[in-house]
Amino acid sequence: MPRVTRTSSIGAASSSPWRKEDYHSHVDNENWFKHQTAGWPHDGWIIENWIVLSVMTIEVNSEEVMKAGGDHWSFMPVRPAGFFVVPRKASSPRHLGWKPGKFRKYDWNRGRIIHVCNAWEVEDGTLQLESHFISFNVFPIQPDGSRLSEPRKVIDDVFKFLLVDDRLLTRKTSIAIIGGFAEVLESERPVFNKIIKFNTDTGEKTVFRVPSDDSVAEPAFIPRSDDATEGDGWLNFYLKRISSPKGQLFILDTNDFSKPVAIVEMPFVTRTQVHRNWVPNPRPGQPLPLLTAPIKDVTPTPKNAQPTKVD
Repeated sequence: MPRVTRTSSIGAASSSPWRKEDYHSHVDNENWFKHQTAGWPHDGWIIENWIVLSVMTIEVNSEEVMKAGGDHWSFMPVRPAGFFVVPRKASSPRHLGWKPGKFRKYDWNRGRIIHVCNAWEVEDGTLQLESHFISFNVFPIQPDGSRLSEPRKVIDDVFKFLLVDDRLLTRKTSIAIIGGFAEVLESERPVFNKIIKFNTDTGEKTVFRVPSDDSVAEPAFIPRSDDATEGDGWLNFYLKRISSPKGQLFILDTNDFSKPVAIVEMPFVTRTQVHRNWVPNPRPGQPLPLLTAPIKDVTPTPKNAQPTKVD
């Protein structure tokens, strides 16, 4: 009985063949063995007395799945690495305990072997196998319904109103602007009372706080110039003040959170759930067209329609 020392592989095969042919394509040693799942033996080792097959971490989908438009293969992320071992002459094995057509399967940690190197049998019967070993899914074909890997947590708190420099959307960014939740001892109500500038690469954090019972709406980013670096500019956001019947518009310099650049007194009060964005005017001095017509006869929901207390 051989002992396999790992180097890689995985999986299973419904019907896995191996055969020996001479120069005239005459087959003198063909063997098939079955397994409970339909896998993909992609490569293998030939040793003096043994054949070892390495099976990809992939399984064939059913005909019903493929007829319905599904893929031919599915990646099996939870399957361990496996090795199918069979005698060179499987129909007439010379090894004690082996019957004709028998094979054995050995497992190791999850991963895959795509191509193998060399293999040999040492004096104590151990099979030494050489190959690379890949511990992750090298092909981007996660099946539908797969559980994603754990996310990397970069900052821990209660947040809302996440914002980046709109000029860099669809590209990697490092500066995030975030609305932060009030500390437990700061307010009896669940309000967002701080604006946070956070560098997702370095972990550097800058915080601008408003009075504890006041609440901020979603900020908008205004670049300092067309060619300004990422996050260099101003933030403006609406501030709802408990002590005033009117709202305020705060303007912050992204490079100085110590105090606002300006505070604009609004002639009205509105709710902080309003989402907005900053749109540069290509023709300064000319008003931008309205995105929609004014809505008349709006009846606001009562105060208690929104959660105002945390138990």
